[in-house]
Amino acid sequence: MDDLNQGRETTLRWMAEPALSALIRRYYEGDAALWIAIQQAVDVELRRRGVRSGAYHLRLLRRGEGYEISVTPADEWAVPV
Repeated sequence: MDDLNQGRETTLRWMAEPALSALIRRYYEGDAALWIAIQQAVDVELRRRGVRSGAYHLRLLRRGEGYEISVTPADEWAVPV
């Protein structure tokens, strides 16, 4: 299992599924309560890809009718355990 926070500057990118794109669109239209559901969907996708998420920057970029998800490690913000 890859660790997103191993000091690599790797950014993972993928296009959101239509259902997630709909949530993101509603979020940007003012439904701030959807942020938790969006984060959970990203965490599920990271686990599906075999990545331990840890701390990360999450960007949601409009691409045509959908959204690109961009996840970058944020090691400098992680609290050592």
